[in-house]
Amino acid sequence: MQSILLFLSILLLLKIIKKFEFDKLIKTFIFLKILALTYFLGEEISWGQHFFNWQTPTLFSDYNNQNETNLHNISNLLGNKFEIYLFCLLSLFLAS
Repeated sequence: MQSILLFLSILLLLKIIKKFEFDKLIKTFIFLKILALTYFLGEEISWGQHFFNWQTPTLFSDYNNQNETNLHNISNLLGNKFEIYLFCLLSLFLAS
């Protein structure tokens, strides 16, 4: 369900950014939001591993406790906290 909602959110933001006129700051923020949601979606679906049935690369299988092609299962640093901190940092950068 989460993957579907992320995908729909990306589509909605793409439609909004094409349909309405925004100043450069708002467009940049929406674009960064689309990138962040794309990253979240990619991580959630293990970048397509379960759809295309590929084997987990050694780089991930050595460190990933769920044997998936994603970063958020490697450690707490690369997990959801990292993603939230990164988005907050980018938002602060845009606001200044």
